[in-house]
Amino acid sequence: MLLALLTLGSPCGCQSPSRTPAGAALSHSKSPDTSGDNGATAQKTADRTVSPAAPASQPSADVSTADTGIADEEQSPAPEIRRYVRSALQAPPPGVRVERDIVYRTANGLDLRLDVYRLRVDAAGGRPAVIFIHGGGWRMGDKNQSRVRFVELAERGYVVFSINYRLSGQAVFPACVEDCKAAVRWVRANAGTYNVDGERIGLWGASAGAHLAALMAVSSDAEFRTADRGDQSSRVSCVVAYFGVYDLRDVGDGVGANLVQQLMGGSESQRRAAYWRASPLAYVEALIGRRIPPPPGLGPLRRAASSQPVASAPVTTTASGEAPATAPAASAPSSAPVSDIAPFLRVERALPAFLFIHGDADRVVHVSQSRRMHRALREAGAESELIVVRGGVHGLLIGRMDPPPSEFRRRTQEFLERHLKPAND
Repeated sequence: MLLALLTLGSPCGCQSPSRTPAGAALSHSKSPDTSGDNGATAQKTADRTVSPAAPASQPSADVSTADTGIADEEQSPAPEIRRYVRSALQAPPPGVRVERDIVYRTANGLDLRLDVYRLRVDAAGGRPAVIFIHGGGWRMGDKNQSRVRFVELAERGYVVFSINYRLSGQAVFPACVEDCKAAVRWVRANAGTYNVDGERIGLWGASAGAHLAALMAVSSDAEFRTADRGDQSSRVSCVVAYFGVYDLRDVGDGVGANLVQQLMGGSESQRRAAYWRASPLAYVEALIGRRIPPPPGLGPLRRAASSQPVASAPVTTTASGEAPATAPAASAPSSAPVSDIAPFLRVERALPAFLFIHGDADRVVHVSQSRRMHRALREAGAESELIVVRGGVHGLLIGRMDPPPSEFRRRTQEFLERHLKPAND
């Protein structure tokens, strides 16, 4: 039960029932993280330069570990969980309007729905929007996750859209990202109805949702485009990504490989080009012209073909869903320019700002996934900030964490306000 809970991946750690039965989580082998540079290169964030990860016995080098004055009991999960359970059972405050189960797209006969959280009083010129994409290993979870956080964002003046998308038991890649991009276009097309400023839209994803948010942001506006409201753009201003996976080519072995194969509709050897298209890191590697490999000890997915049959699902037949005729060769050297290995990648060159938050004790999605993505974005000239939470496991729900939840939530709010709210908002 705990494993299923963590797999859902909420930015607040508080979950609600999923659309499908609980499944297993992404997994990996534990190994040192060198982020492909043997620890020699300092990691540069948006506002400072920090050194690579310190040994486990030392404070994390990615965030300040100075005394924050926060009591030990706030670092315990019990008060956090109790607060969210109490809040989730309460009706939204009088000033917040919640509109549920709005159909934003119909795909393969399935109505895809979203919920909207916003203030009852409109703002002149519209409010910034945050689109939340839930986690759950691409096979479970739904838009009801993190409802308390949505209310908090609405009270701060954001219009929050929490979306459902097709899960891997319903359709394989790229159905999920097509749905998510269609949701952004729907929000823009309906900006007037919901008092949204269409030029100020951000994404927030957790776990599998962070993967989808990142993929939406680094792929071109034309990539994964469907006919739904095709006159609108799916570009966004910023991305908040909690404990996500960004390289499906190298996620490790075991159950994680099974989940990825269910998402992809086959193994990497069977759908190699699709695995590249599904990996946000590959798009940024194409911009910088080189691969950023995983740390030693984290084996590539192709070594971990499951002995169990992969659950079948209908493969999408849209133009964007067709695999390119030429896939990257399995023997392609890692030193070769990515643009030569995978010329079919359609990359977004005007990259938005990113904030990554990931626990260094995450045994579901290794922290190296966020480190590598952050490093690639910085090399590509994009704004990227990485907060590594010492002691944080997947979901950032249990354990003693440094910084504590209150601190990385504060940093998340600051990031959103910096990129979605003008100075006089």
